[in-house]
Parts: sequence; structure tokens; C-alpha cells
Amino acid sequence: MERWIKLQIYQGDLMHTLSNRQRELLTELAKGKSNKEIALTMNITEGTVKMKLHILYTKFHVANRMQLVMKFQEEMNGVELQRNATSIP
Repeated sequence: MERWIKLQIYQGDLMHTLSNRQRELLTELAKGKSNKEIALTMNITEGTVKMKLHILYTKFHVANRMQLVMKFQEEMNGVELQRNATSIP
């Protein structure tokens, strides 16, 4: 039972585990930018972008960019829904 609770907490708090740079990279990726464009925007190398993407693939349990963007957008919608729910009197 404890493992299930930890998994639920992890899934619900995924966005809170991301660094600012990971969020920035995901935001640029969601805009449809290539690795090269992301690297230029973030002032890092293309190799670093690729490495960070692979870390995010693992974190989000996805296999490619498209799945990563879709999962990121779902998570962002979930965070927004949580914010709205807490602001309802």
C-alpha cells in the first residue's frame, strides 16, 4: 500500500519536481523549437539539450518529443486545475 501512495504522490507532484531550467526547456519544446533553437535560446549546447530531454523522457515515462510535450501540457493543465480549485471559496 505504501508504494501505491508514493506513486500517486509522485504522479500528482511531477511538475513540482522540475527545475526552472527543465520547465524552460519544456516550454521551448512545446513551442515546436528544434534542439538547436532550444540550445540557442537557453545558451547551452545541443548535446546538453539532448541529455536533458532524455532525462525528461525518463521522468515523464515517455519515449519521444511528441509524447513529452503532450504529457507536459497535461501536467500543466492539472497544476492549473489545482490552483483554480484551491481559489474557490
